[in-house]
Amino acid sequence: MNFIRKFFAAPLALVIILILSFALNFYKLGNRPLYGDESFHTVDIAAKSLSYITTTNFGSILYPLLLHFLLPLGKVEAMARIPAALFGFLSVWGIFL
Repeated sequence: MNFIRKFFAAPLALVIILILSFALNFYKLGNRPLYGDESFHTVDIAAKSLSYITTTNFGSILYPLLLHFLLPLGKVEAMARIPAALFGFLSVWGIFL
């Protein structure tokens, strides 16, 4: 019994933590309006071409690329926040490991 408890405790805890993290990161993602620099960067990335984004971005390239392809898919507020929520969710998994 003790072996089973040790063997299943970590994976069960990981699943519970990941479900909680997913719920907290993605709950009402698009309900609040964009504010501050969030709206500026979203409009800037949506207005620029893909080649401009890849050649002039000196920071992280993955976030603007994901945002560039997600913005045409639907509600701007939700699509603008999906990359950050996804990375937040995956970082919880990485920290757990």
